[in-house]
Formats: sequence, structure tokens, C-alpha cells
Amino acid sequence: MQRTLRALLGNIVDYAGMFPPASLPLDEAWRNYLHYRKSPQAWLLGRFICPAARLSELDVRELTEPAALCVLGRGGDSPNEYFAAVKADLADIARLREQHGEQIAADTYEVRLPASPFAPAKSNQIASLIATTAFLIETTGPPQLTPFFEAPHAERQTFLSLIQALHDERASREAAARTRCRPPGFKLRTGGTEASAFPSTALVGLALAACRAAHVPLKSTAGLHHPMRHFDATLGVHMHGFVNLFAAGCFLWKHTLEETELSALLEEEEYKHFRFEEDGLHWRERHVTPDDVAAARRGLVLSFGSCSFLEPCEDLRTLGWLAH
Repeated sequence: MQRTLRALLGNIVDYAGMFPPASLPLDEAWRNYLHYRKSPQAWLLGRFICPAARLSELDVRELTEPAALCVLGRGGDSPNEYFAAVKADLADIARLREQHGEQIAADTYEVRLPASPFAPAKSNQIASLIATTAFLIETTGPPQLTPFFEAPHAERQTFLSLIQALHDERASREAAARTRCRPPGFKLRTGGTEASAFPSTALVGLALAACRAAHVPLKSTAGLHHPMRHFDATLGVHMHGFVNLFAAGCFLWKHTLEETELSALLEEEEYKHFRFEEDGLHWRERHVTPDDVAAARRGLVLSFGSCSFLEPCEDLRTLGWLAH
């Protein structure tokens, strides 16, 4: 069980304590992160998520070993605003490196793209946005930086257009020649502070399946505090579960799933239908080995951002998947 569980959940939570609903001050969120790194559950913890404009405020005096950051870009409403913001983000990352060297590394970059290139008549501009961002990272970025691009709208065609553009960029000769900018990925927003921020299971399944088919890795953010899908009475919406999402990615990695089966997996609310055994992860009649799970975590479903680290851990304990 432990091998399979660790393969699925290892380094899965990128801590985003500064963001809603926690909305902690940066210094408190950073102290929390440093504390969590020393806890028995540290194996679940991934990167610290920090806006580019706030990188200079990080206090690294208590760091006992190097830390990895996921940097959130400013973004922009138009391509010109967006590119100016990317340059400002990269300048912030450069200053961080000048100040702290290898002690704290910004190796992941997440940014939302402007909406205008996603209009039908301008769809070819999506590829230009991604390629130019990669060029800027390659010429002015740190030794290695992996960008993840978020679509401006949670819509079927918007997702498909962006994922296709990411596939084309990853397959390009320019990408193969780069050393600083790593192949890009897709950022999926799975919730927020309002019911309208939660995409349907059909749209989440579409993103997963499209990323798998296009060989594009995926990171998710928001609304994934709990392992299992459940109804939240406060928001009046079904919230996605991170075990549902990441298990779906693992089964997609190994098997061909019909849309109905993928939706059923994402909508599963009974935790007992997921079993972590020595021979792998089981969901109803489906099965993947620990090696399959590890491969899917490397190649498809990478991590999720959460404003809480304790809440996912406590839920996992309640379900009996994490030791008390």
C-alpha cells in the first residue's frame, strides 16, 4: 500500500497559503511552508507558490536546505501587456537568483494567457504567445524554468486550442534546442471561491484526456483541498477531489477510457472504491501498477496548488490513507 500511495501522493501539494480562501500574509505562509517541510508529512509537499512581484520579500535565513518555488506571473489583458509582464516576472526571478543563488530556486512558472488570441480569427496567435514566452525564458531566464500556461476561459474549445498549441511547441525544433526553457505544460483551474469557478467533470475530463493524447503535462490549482469529490453546501457546488483527479490521470496514462467511464471516475464520491494495494491502485475493475502511477505523475498529472496543506493531510488521515 505504501509504495502505491507514495507514488500517487508524493510531492503532490504545491503550497499556496497566500491565496484564497486562506489569504495569509507572505511571511506567515512562508513560515508555514518551512514548518511543513520538517513534518512527517513532508513527502506530500511540493513547491511554495509565490507571485513574481513578491519574490524579494522571501526570508531565506531559516532555510536549512534548498527550496523550490513555483512563480506566478502577472499576466496581462492584451499580448503587449502580457509580454511586458513576462519580462518583469523574469527580472524578478533574476534578482532572486542574484540575491540567493542556489539556496532558493524558481524552477516553475505559471501564467494566464490573454483572451484576445483565443478568438477564432486569431487562433494562430496562441502559438506565438507560447513561443515568444519560451524565447524570453531561454534568453533571460534562470538555468531551468518550466512554464505552465492557463487558458483565459474554462471552455472546451479554449482548452483544446491551448493544449494543441502546447503540443506543437513541445514538438518544435526550437524547443528541442532550448536549455533554459523546459517544455511547457497546461495549468487547469479546478475551483475557486465561487460556484461558477468550478469546471464541470466533463470539462476536467476533456482537459485530462486532451493532455494525455497531446503528451502535455498538467498542473491544477484551486478547489482541491479534499481527496474525494463532494458537495459543498456553503458554495452550493460539487467540489473536485484530488484523488479523483490524479487517479483519473493514472488510469488515462495506462488505459483507454471512454468519456462516460472517465466522468464516473471523476465523480466517484465513495472512497472505498479506491484501493491502494501492494500491486497498485485499484478503482472498481480498473488497475494500474505502482510504476504506472509513478510514470503518470511524472508525465501527466504533476501537482496541485492548495492554500492549505494541513486540510488535505487531515482528510487523508480520516480516510485511513495517512498515518496519524
